Amino acid sequence: MQNTYKSLISLTCMADIIVNRKSFKRLPRVTREFMKRASEEIDIITRSFTWADDETLEDMYALINKGITIKVVGKYGDESKDVIRQLLKLGAIVKLHEFAGEARFMIIDEKEVVFAIREPLTPTERHYIGILIKDESTAKTVKQYVFDAIFKEAEEADYVIS
Repeated sequence: MQNTYKSLISLTCMADIIVNRKSFKRLPRVTREFMKRASEEIDIITRSFTWADDETLEDMYALINKGITIKVVGKYGDESKDVIRQLLKLGAIVKLHEFAGEARFMIIDEKEVVFAIREPLTPTERHYIGILIKDESTAKTVKQYVFDAIFKEAEEADYVIS
């Protein structure tokens, strides 16, 4: 049997990889800071929309008005219906897919990708581990092989929530 495995990421130089642990409460602020780095496109896969507070939505509106494309693939739930409507009203392209329940990441301009991994519930406070990879090759690979594939399969949110 022939081996059909193909490496998706080959590093010819070192990527900047930053790992950080943040309180769940800081997630909207950290999301805004990351989004503000975009000059062309923001691609998001999210399980929930806890990061989309009013201030983040205002920043997204400003970015869209500057011509930055924002695409979001989320998981549908009754608690997310209002946020999805707001995102659509702002001009974001929103789709829904079950895979969004399994992953959470954001790609900025196909140059950087950040993964957010929720720690298991603890008695005190929830935290996220953020893994930021500043490497264009890695970001393009995640966009092409993960985000674009999911986005293509996902359902239009305005069709589902109407």
